[in-house]
Amino acid sequence: MISSTARVDPTAHLHESVWVGPGADIGPGANLARGGVVKANARVGPGVWIRSVDAIVGRGAVVGAGAKIWRGGSVTVADGVIIGEGAWIGGGATVAEDVGPGEKVPAMGAIAAGSVWAKFVDDRGSASWIHDTAEISPDAAIGPGAWIGGRTRVEAGARIGPFAYVASPHRRILPGTIIRVGAVVGPGLWVRGGATEIGP
Repeated sequence: MISSTARVDPTAHLHESVWVGPGADIGPGANLARGGVVKANARVGPGVWIRSVDAIVGRGAVVGAGAKIWRGGSVTVADGVIIGEGAWIGGGATVAEDVGPGEKVPAMGAIAAGSVWAKFVDDRGSASWIHDTAEISPDAAIGPGAWIGGRTRVEAGARIGPFAYVASPHRRILPGTIIRVGAVVGPGLWVRGGATEIGP
């Protein structure tokens, strides 16, 4: 159902089951999957893809141009939250605080009080994500945009490159290991130390 006071651009594609509340605005080329709810006065920008089934965009929330809310579990964007342009929100995430342009929120993650994912921002404003069950040595180097999964141990002298993804469970990254830019370390892989390098 689309409210009579909502504005939906004619080039937007909404599944027939999507509900759009009063005063909401759906921009050109936006694409919303089955069961989505866009509450009153929320704004979904141009080219936004909401592929999460049963996603909820809260009252007055803004999803910036080109942002992606992905499948793999229902996503909830809380009232008044602003998701920046080009941001990527993983399936099943709960977003209760603003997300900057181009930032990524892990699937099943949460930006909220009591989150199991911690967001770390370096002195240049670049964010990385570390699960609260991970153990990170203060002498390890974690690049911006990296994701470190649960029950991972990163020892002193290890280096995780920018935008690398270290999946859980039970990763142990030993001293001297280098995980290069954009590398993916999957479940079940033992990352040995010394001169080991992993990545493209």
